[in-house]
Amino acid sequence: MGILTRKIDEIKNKRVILLPGNLTGDHWIILAIMLKENEIRFYDPLQYAICPKTLSLLKQTVSDCKAVFSTVSPWKIKVVQLSKQSDSVNCGVNICHFAKETADGAEYSLTSSPAKFRKYMYSVIVGNCLKRSNFFDESCGKCGKAQFMDANELEIWHCCSRCQQWFHQSCVKFEGCFDSFTCQSS
Repeated sequence: MGILTRKIDEIKNKRVILLPGNLTGDHWIILAIMLKENEIRFYDPLQYAICPKTLSLLKQTVSDCKAVFSTVSPWKIKVVQLSKQSDSVNCGVNICHFAKETADGAEYSLTSSPAKFRKYMYSVIVGNCLKRSNFFDESCGKCGKAQFMDANELEIWHCCSRCQQWFHQSCVKFEGCFDSFTCQSS
């Protein structure tokens, strides 16, 4: 038995496979392949109409599921409808929240506090490996204004490559490459 066959056998015993995707470069979606139900759940936090790229992904996923998981029942696609997210910046946070709830077997809901869930994600992914104690502080290191005050006031931010503090571009007057910024306090 080859390694690929063993891995497929391991996967077949799972309840769900989660596939996040960013097909356009600026928006996140997720597919949850529910193996016991032969169902592919599609979630888009902004509830856009299904575009050709997404439709192609869904068709390919159904085709792949038929090929890999030989089942008698047909595969179904279910579009998950939740409340539409209220901004244009938290789709990644919302699909991670959806993924967590799906993996936990919970009922789906739109996260009521993207900032709070972002902190939770950080703690799960990074833990305590960074030295910065105020990483969750989403405010400018110079003026102190919160990062996501209003979706209509979105502006460019820069993260200091040394201390990881965020700054408004207008506060630091920095026009260089996003990964080369170093604040004056570093």
